[in-house]
Amino acid sequence: IMFFLAVLSLLVIFAKNIFDKNQAIRRLNQEVSRLSPQATATEKAIQQLELVKNQMSNRKLSLETLYEIYRLIPDGISLSIYIYEDGRFVTLKGQAKDIAAVSSFVSTLEKSPYFHNVKPKYATKRRVQDREVTDFEIQCPLSK
Repeated sequence: IMFFLAVLSLLVIFAKNIFDKNQAIRRLNQEVSRLSPQATATEKAIQQLELVKNQMSNRKLSLETLYEIYRLIPDGISLSIYIYEDGRFVTLKGQAKDIAAVSSFVSTLEKSPYFHNVKPKYATKRRVQDREVTDFEIQCPLSK
């Protein structure tokens, strides 16, 4: 009988422990259900903040590269087009007094920490009134 009472006591304790844990699980599930919409809204807000952060970073880099080009551009080169493409590269179009000026500009850009593997896409001579000019396009992949 003592053994039976001891086993019965252990079973009651075990059953109460399971009951308490099930109650705790139920309360936690209710709390999760209550907080789920807030968590979803918070996750969405975090995603939107990351998007804005990335856009602001791209804007900053675009301004930094524009300033770097302004700083490096030599006399004899005039730019007509600056295209910043998704933080991947910059395209420059313009005119130079000759092909040597374009080559020199490409070399200067290549030494910048902002660009790597800078290549002229084309450089074409043409006559404008009484002088020759070189139209060019340069692709500048971004290092950052």
